[in-house]
Order: sequence, then structure tokens, then C-alpha cells
Amino acid sequence: MAGSFPQGFYDEALLRMLQFKNSILSTLTTETNDQPAEMSLLYSTKGVDMKQKNTKSKSENPKVTKEHKRGWHQGTITEKPNGKFRAFAFLENGKRVSKVLPTKTECNKWISQVQGDPNYASKNNVPSFPAIQPSIDNTNSVTIKEWMDGWLSKMKYQVKPNTYRDYDLYSRRFIVPYLGEERLTKLTRKQVNAFYDELSFDDVTAQTIRHMHRVLHHALEDAYEDEEIISNPAHKTRLPRIEQVEMKFLNEEQVRLLLIAERGHIREPLYDLAVKLGPRQGELLGLKWEDVDFLQGTLKIRRQVQRETGKGLQLCSLKTQASYRTLHLGDNTLDLLMRHKEKIEEMKKRARNLWQDNDLLFPTEIGTLFDQSNLDAEFKALLELAGLPEIRFHDLRHTAASIMLKHLKDILRVSRTLGHSRPSTTLNVYGHLIPGIEPEAANIIDDLLSPTLLTGFGITEIGIAVETEIDQKMSLTRVRKISNQQSR
Repeated sequence: MAGSFPQGFYDEALLRMLQFKNSILSTLTTETNDQPAEMSLLYSTKGVDMKQKNTKSKSENPKVTKEHKRGWHQGTITEKPNGKFRAFAFLENGKRVSKVLPTKTECNKWISQVQGDPNYASKNNVPSFPAIQPSIDNTNSVTIKEWMDGWLSKMKYQVKPNTYRDYDLYSRRFIVPYLGEERLTKLTRKQVNAFYDELSFDDVTAQTIRHMHRVLHHALEDAYEDEEIISNPAHKTRLPRIEQVEMKFLNEEQVRLLLIAERGHIREPLYDLAVKLGPRQGELLGLKWEDVDFLQGTLKIRRQVQRETGKGLQLCSLKTQASYRTLHLGDNTLDLLMRHKEKIEEMKKRARNLWQDNDLLFPTEIGTLFDQSNLDAEFKALLELAGLPEIRFHDLRHTAASIMLKHLKDILRVSRTLGHSRPSTTLNVYGHLIPGIEPEAANIIDDLLSPTLLTGFGITEIGIAVETEIDQKMSLTRVRKISNQQSR
């Protein structure tokens, strides 16, 4: 193991050990009347001069005051994701107003000005109505059903089609039937908790309840931001625990059997990409030939296929910026794609006038977008043909991740390949799949810092000698201290 350290490492370590020895012994010889030698040693090792510490005036150590916590209706300041701050102030007529400012100082100043001006509402044409209090019966407020309907109509143009479909489904199936008749301003956290408990009693899975909770929380948070309610009743509610289900994926031998069973099929390259690089199903079906660079050996992920209500299959943008990525392809995959391109040209000739040229890598027989449900059915038949256990198509993404982590052991590279927004997502989902990384890391650190590595270079022996000399010096210092106290 000695050869693994850089040249001059042991000389440097020896020098530092001797310097440390001299520093400690020098500290122990310093006589102080206010502190025992042990305290002098403690401060010395922290880089603090004991005498200087005792002679500092109070003015040199200004007292740190805690930030004052605001009370009810004294204004609120929240930080936004862009680093700015939103200040909320309450007027005398009960209305809450807000303003976005660059700093907290400006927010505090604005709140003081607004709440200190009794005529602010009239000057700024702020409508007057009674202050919203939990005890007030706001019978004129909209119902949860009315709020969800309006919120969904707004979300339809702000989120991806699949996301909107989930929002609409959870609202129609759970939120509106259970809470739809409640007034928005009267809904309480106790009611929301009872709602979740009732869903659990009705055998709704914990994962479904948690997904539905995100939709309800989002809708109510928007109501809070729009100053329709005084707080979000879905915040800090009791959510059922999700039982950990073992992740399903194929091992390397099973992957080879899968690719053998698919050999020669028109979508053979699709499965090859799925098990090697782990793109999402919609990303694979949205690939075009313009995304493939045969010279550079790369593939760009730039769009996905989603089904929109009333429109059918559509090419859509990706969900996050991290999903846009460039993947490097191996030689075997590039050869496979070259042969696949020739097969697509043959398909065009057979389709004749029916062919729709969308430049897709994996089209239907007439060049249109391939349906995910058809791919799922094809994949199920392929697993039966190969004699493999039944898994979802999405589990091929887990398969690719497990193989990459096993051989690369590089969370950052795998995260970029999968298109995750942050490496922590990859670590949380797949970290347990890295075999032996903990023992390997433990052995590296253990070997690096083991004192036995320094034996034979005089450092271990010097360490023992220094420890002995320090013990003797400490004992002598204690005797002197006791003697001085007795003489007084």
C-alpha cells in the first residue's frame, strides 16, 4: 500500500508531527493564572490566544440578536425560488396585500409603510371586506368543486398533457366526490386528514393517496397565493406510508436473452437502446433520424410522445431541462441503427402513397407515431417468447440503470444518461443497486488513514514518544497549579 501515496508524503507527515509536538509543548509551558493548562491546550489547538481571549472587551464581541418573529397580522415574508422575497401585509379592512421585493430589508420597510397607513386601501383602490378568520363563516366563497374546475382549466395550458390528465383524474375520482361541496374558505386540515383516512379505509393505495395529495396541495396552494384562503389546509397533513416494493429489472444474462429473441425484428434497435441507455418509453417513440449523428456516434433526446385528450398521439416537449440530453452510442448500436435505416426505407416502398414521412426512428407501418399501449403488448409477448419473467416496459429503464451503476459506479454520469434533474434522484432510486461500493469505500478510507501504514518510517514511534512527553508535561503543570492555589 505504501506505493499508493505520492512521493514525499511520509516526509511531510513526519514534519507535521514534529511541528504539532512543539506547538503542544510550547502551550503547556505557558503559565496562566486564569485557566488551567488543559484549557490553554484546548484553545491553542483551535488557534485561539488565551490571553487575548481574556482581555477582549465586550464591545469587540457584539451580541447577536435573534430575528424577531412576527405575530398574527403583523405581516409575512417568504422567499421565492428566484431568490427574491414576497412581503404580505394586512390592511385595516382585513384585506391582505403582497409585493415582491429584492431583499428582506425592503420587505420589512414596505410592510411597515403599508400597515402604518390607515388610508392605504383607499389610496390604492383595494376592495374592502371583513378579515378572513378561521371562525368566520364565509358562506359566499366558492366550493372545492368550483375551485378545482377553475384551477384545472388554468392548468391545462401550463403543464404537459399527461400531467394534466392525472390532475383531472384525481380531481374527478377523489377530490370532488369527497370534498366538492365544502366551501373553500371553511376547509380545515382536520377535514383533509379525515379525507385521507377515509380513502385508506376504502382500500385506496398509499401511493395513489400521495399522488392525489400533491394535486390537492397544489390547487390549495394556488388559492393561498391568490389570497382566497388564509392558509393551505393540505399542508403538513398525515399521509399513509408507502410500503417499499422490490424493484423489478432484468439481469445481464436475461438482457442477452431478450435481445436474442428480438433479433431481426423491426424494433430491435428500440430494445437495444432501452436496455443500454434507459430512455423513457415516450422518448424512444419520439426519436427522429435527425437526432442520430453517425459521425459523432451520438443520439439526442429532444421530444417525447404523449396522448392528448381529443387529439390522440402527439409529439411534445420534454418535462424538465435535464431531460434534454445527448447520449453516446456504442459501435454495435450504431451498426444496428444503420441496418434499421435500410429497413425503414423498405417500409416506405411497401406503404407507397399511405406513407406519412415524419422522419421517425420507430414509426408504424405507414410512418405514423407508434402507440405506447401497442408497444406494451408487444413487449409482453417478447418476454413470453424469451422465457423471461413479466415486467413493465419501464422496468427496462431500471435494468439499464442497474447495469450502468454496477460497472460505472458513477452516480453523476448515470444521472445525466437517465435525464434526471439532479444526481440525488438517481441515488435515492438506484443507490442500493451499487454492489460493494460501501465495503470498497470503507477499505479505501481505512487503508488511507491507518497508522500501521506509517510504521517503518519512524512516525508511529514518534507519535508514541510525543504522547508520553505530553502526558508528563500535563502532570507537571497540574502539580504547579495546585501548588500555586495552596500558596494563596
